[in-house]
Amino acid sequence: MGDERREDPRASIDLWVEELHEQSTSFRHTGDISVGGVHLDRGFPKPIGTRVKLRFNLPGEIDTIEVAAEVVGAKVGDDEMKTRLRFIDLDEQDKTRLAAFIDKVRRNQGVS
Repeated sequence: MGDERREDPRASIDLWVEELHEQSTSFRHTGDISVGGVHLDRGFPKPIGTRVKLRFNLPGEIDTIEVAAEVVGAKVGDDEMKTRLRFIDLDEQDKTRLAAFIDKVRRNQGVS
């Protein structure tokens, strides 16, 4: 799925994300997430360069995060279908909320 460097801390998290593209909506499952993007497991990936809108709620929070994202990596194999997306327009308030959430998850998982 590429070898680009990931600069932001990531957290493995079980989270459902609503993916909107053109006239279709699908629900995808996260593998991990950072303030820079998300890795989605399951579901057929879109081509690299495709732009989508994502919506999701962090566990325990009411406010929905809505962000544009671009497909930067995809992998389809016998037993896996994965998509890596880069967030394009995550606003500062959502970025702060997401960073705090990731930090909490990483601490709970014993990751520094």
